[in-house]
Amino acid sequence: MKQCPCGSFLREESCCLPIVEREIFAPTSLALMRSRYSAYVWGKAEYVFDTYASEWKEMQDRQMWLDSYKDIDWEGLEIVTVFQGGQKDEYGEVEFFAHYRIDEQAFSLHEHSFFKKEEGLWVYVGAKE
Repeated sequence: MKQCPCGSFLREESCCLPIVEREIFAPTSLALMRSRYSAYVWGKAEYVFDTYASEWKEMQDRQMWLDSYKDIDWEGLEIVTVFQGGQKDEYGEVEFFAHYRIDEQAFSLHEHSFFKKEEGLWVYVGAKE
């Protein structure tokens, strides 16, 4: 298999693929962040939607949200900092840059993301850009 797109330098099957395929759960907020990015790369936006916090999902039109990511080509992920978010934590933060293209125009998203556990599983809460 190929190297995982999340930038970990691990192979897909040893990194994000089993998480995105829901064979295992993300053990940390960083693992969830990386798996969400990989899911975008692989065109599996359903996984990304499903790993949002429940209060956010309740306010969204699922299909409209899923359709909004069809024309983005993701090109790289850089993790800047990680705060908490370990296996025993209930809260975590990850700052990152995600590089992507839309219609051949390059963009970078710089985000400080927040995560929490819901029913023992890591979910994405939101971000400060």
